Amino acid sequence: MEAIQKQLMFCVAAYRQGESTAEQVSGLSDSDWKELYQLSGIHKLTPVVYETLRHSPDFCGKDTALLWTWRQESMIQAVTQAQRTQKLVQISGVLQKHKVPHAVVKG
Repeated sequence: MEAIQKQLMFCVAAYRQGESTAEQVSGLSDSDWKELYQLSGIHKLTPVVYETLRHSPDFCGKDTALLWTWRQESMIQAVTQAQRTQKLVQISGVLQKHKVPHAVVKG
């Protein structure tokens, strides 16, 4: 699992820097790709990892079902997060309107 955890960190770092991860994630086996998908899901990073991998030739040449599932899960997580953010903005606006001090924390 340690190797897959490193791959996940490569993807997150590349995402933060707006880069591709093609060089760092080449040569993964089919089971490695599935493990990377599962690990990204555990950490709620599926959209981040998908975005950094989706143009990689190694990624695009993998199991079509896995790619489709990864893409669908990425879209679901991205939409869910956007909805949560929108709701947070609404709640924050109401609290500010009523001069209620508040802090936003990720939990």
